[in-house]
Amino acid sequence: MAVILTLVPSILIHGGTPKTREEKAKEILLDHYIYRLGEEGKRISIEEIREILPHLHLLPQKPWNKKGILITESQRMNPEAQNAILKTLEEHPPFLTFVLTAPSTRLLLPTVVSRCLIEMVNERSSNEENEEEFALAQKIFGATAGQRLAIFEDKVGYEQQAINTFLNALEIGLAGKMDVNFTQLLPQIWRTKKLLQNPSANLKLTVDQLLLSW
Repeated sequence: MAVILTLVPSILIHGGTPKTREEKAKEILLDHYIYRLGEEGKRISIEEIREILPHLHLLPQKPWNKKGILITESQRMNPEAQNAILKTLEEHPPFLTFVLTAPSTRLLLPTVVSRCLIEMVNERSSNEENEEEFALAQKIFGATAGQRLAIFEDKVGYEQQAINTFLNALEIGLAGKMDVNFTQLLPQIWRTKKLLQNPSANLKLTVDQLLLSW
């Protein structure tokens, strides 16, 4: 008996942490054969997008009835790469589910966001909280090197969750800046996030290196 599939809209998951966003995405794609892009700490290139797109339109092989494409931390796509997925986001085959994750919808092109069903993981990435955290980040990076460490320790601290919240807000805030000097800090933030995923990472040393790099 043939399986009748209903077209599922493309989904953009934001809020929470990289881990909770990915967990939510995997729940959605539980019964799918998954193609995945978004190696931690690296930009997602237009070449990677072009390489994978043709495979998404081919029927899934047994025992799978559905395919999924998961692009984690999709804000790492440059505008050219984001534009390359627009048609597939809007007009994909019924057996394909397209899922993106990002800290905030503001980190992606409006044309990408408008083609997706938006799902928020939790309340931790509300605009108000992000704005407060980014204001604190501006204060920290506007201080002298020695003052940065003292302010961070006093206002944020070196617990994992507090650091993640701070880095997410900093990434979101910087992505909205037109100043090239600010946006050059983004790869350093991504590198810091990757290092912090290592359970043996020294949280203070890793974060302090970022704070002193600017």
